[in-house]
Amino acid sequence: MKTAYSIRLGIRVLILLNIMMAFASIWVFMRMAPAIEEINLRNERSLESCEKMLMILAVLPFRQDTALQLDFEKAYRDACNNISEKGEAEELRQIGRFYKDALTGNVSAREQTISSIYGLSKVNRNAMISAAEGAKKLGYSGAWGVVFMAVMIFLAGILFIRKLKTGLLDPLAELQEVLAARKSGDVFRRCPDSCGTVDIRRIYEGVNTLLDQSESRKE
Repeated sequence: MKTAYSIRLGIRVLILLNIMMAFASIWVFMRMAPAIEEINLRNERSLESCEKMLMILAVLPFRQDTALQLDFEKAYRDACNNISEKGEAEELRQIGRFYKDALTGNVSAREQTISSIYGLSKVNRNAMISAAEGAKKLGYSGAWGVVFMAVMIFLAGILFIRKLKTGLLDPLAELQEVLAARKSGDVFRRCPDSCGTVDIRRIYEGVNTLLDQSESRKE
């Protein structure tokens, strides 16, 4: 029956749309989380190197220690090997230019090195802020995408309910009224000839034929 096929098709479409919405939501969050994690991880490494270099520069004027100088150079190399943002290379070049003199006590070189380390940390902090903003925008886009799909499902549901009502529920109600009228003694009530789908009209014709035959036998 075409009516049954239409109902089954409508149910399948609604189920499919719900599944699509669920997978779309999962895709948004799965795409967003790894990107943020990777960006933050790389920038955290650079910030950690900046903190180590600043700490060593703060200690060296009071404690001349070769091990501290080696630790500074290691932190500097770690930062150089972790370049991921625009602007880091220039700040690292300035640090590499002045840090050796800064470690030996040159005040001007020390100030320049500290300024460049601060610039390097600022680049990485700004990158983390930008990553958060990008994630927020992606989240907004994903949320609006889910809203759009929810609206589509809502509209599809309304169309399906209307189709179900006009194609099945209303004809069944009409059929029930005709049979109830017959039971109460109304021998003239019949199902309408031009109402509903082809399948419903065939059912109506069959019911009307049975009612006519029943009335003919009584006569």
